[in-house]
Amino acid sequence: YLRISGKDHPAYAKSLNDLATLYRNQGRYEEAESLFQKALEICRRVLGKDHPDFTTSLSNLANLYRCQGRFEEAERLYQQVLEIQRHLIGKELPDYYGGNLINLARLKIGHGRYEEAEAHIQQALEVTRRMLGEEHPDCASTLNSLALFYRTQGRYEEAEPLFQQTLEIRRQALGEEHPDFASSVNNLALLYMKQERYEEAEPLYQQALEILRRVLGEEHPEFATTVHNIGELRENQSREEEAFQLYQQAAEIYARTLGNEHPRTKIAIRNCQRLEQKLNRES
Repeated sequence: YLRISGKDHPAYAKSLNDLATLYRNQGRYEEAESLFQKALEICRRVLGKDHPDFTTSLSNLANLYRCQGRFEEAERLYQQVLEIQRHLIGKELPDYYGGNLINLARLKIGHGRYEEAEAHIQQALEVTRRMLGEEHPDCASTLNSLALFYRTQGRYEEAEPLFQQTLEIRRQALGEEHPDFASSVNNLALLYMKQERYEEAEPLYQQALEILRRVLGEEHPEFATTVHNIGELRENQSREEEAFQLYQQAAEIYARTLGNEHPRTKIAIRNCQRLEQKLNRES
C-alpha cells in the first residue's frame, strides 16, 4: 500500500490498523500503539474527524488502552468516539454506534462500575434493535454482551435465555458452520459448567469444538479456547490427567499462534503447572 498509495492514503492507514490489531492480539502493545497512532493521524488529516475510518481508528486505540489497563485514557477516547457519533445522529446514525457503547461498557466493568456498564449495554441493545431489527447478527452480538455481563455477575437465570436467544439468531442468520455460532454454543456450555450442569455442558463443548475444527482449523486461538474450556470441565469433574493434557494442548496452540507473552498463553501455562504439581503430589 505504501508504494502504490503513499503515506497519506486511507488504504495505507487501514493496513497500519490491521497490522496494529495483529500486534495487539499478540500482546505486542508498544508496537501496536505506535501503528494505531499513525493510522489515526492519517485519518484525521486526510478524512476528517467525522469520517467513520477516523472513529474506527480512535476505537482501536481505546481498545488497546483498555487491554493495557490504561482505563482513564481509554475512557476519554471512547467518550470522544461517542460524541462524534452523537453529532452524526440526525444526519445518519452510524451502525457501529452500539458497538462503541459496548466498548465503553467493557471499560466500566474493568473499573467495577457495573450499573453504568449494564446501562450502556441496554442502550446499545435498544439502538441495535431499532436500527437493524431483532434478527440481525449485530443484535445477537449485543444480546451476547448482556448475557456475558450477567454471567460474570453470577446472574445465571437472566443470562441463560439471552444466550439461547443469541444462539438461535445466529443459527438462522449465519448458519451452524460459522465461528460466531460456535462461540454461542461455547458460551452456553460455559454457563452450564458454572452452574455445575456438566452433562449439559459436555455435548455443547464438543459441538463447538467440531465446528471450529472444520471452519477455522486446529491451529486457531478460538479452537484452543474451546480445548481449554473442556480442560476446565474435566478438572471440575475431577478428571485431572485429562484436564492437564487439554490445558497443555491449548497452551501449545496459543504459543504458536499468539506468542508466549499473550495473556491466554500465560493462563493456559499456569493451569498446566498448577495441575502438574497437584498430580505429582498425589503420585
